[in-house]
Amino acid sequence: MRRDWLKLLTRLEDTILLVLFVVMMLVAAYQILARNFFGTGIPWGDGFVKFAVLWIALIGAMLASRRDEHIRIDALPRMFSDLAQQRIRRASALFTCIVSGLFVWLSAEFVIGEYQFPMTAFGAVPSWLCALIMPVGFAVICVRYLFHAVRPDALEPPDSPDAHSAPGSPGSQGSPH
Repeated sequence: MRRDWLKLLTRLEDTILLVLFVVMMLVAAYQILARNFFGTGIPWGDGFVKFAVLWIALIGAMLASRRDEHIRIDALPRMFSDLAQQRIRRASALFTCIVSGLFVWLSAEFVIGEYQFPMTAFGAVPSWLCALIMPVGFAVICVRYLFHAVRPDALEPPDSPDAHSAPGSPGSQGSPH
């Protein structure tokens, strides 16, 4: 059941990122062409692109946290034993979880402020709704890095190339299919 939920979340994140990126690129390209050739554009286009960049950045960060693929400086840990490296990775994941948790809190306060003093981001879309990706994205990153700190293999979906499965089990290299 948990693995099905993880696969669904993985597909949802991937799909949202892809669709948002394509729509953002189309709107941005249209804005450029319409302004250069017709002297006009979509009134809400620039605001949409601005917030789409924010959403793409945070969804991309969520995707990177899925398999602990955020940028890191790993020259120093390579000098230690495998056990020490594992402990350093877990401590780093816990630190990332704490920092992400702080960002959840701060960005939630920002969204609440945006909600209390309503403004529109683009078109009729309120700015608090566009900023909602910040606490949500950082919460997902926080939870994922908590799992990376406590149980690193818990976040890998079953069809992941990095998923660890026992020999002979469905989906493993040694299964007799």
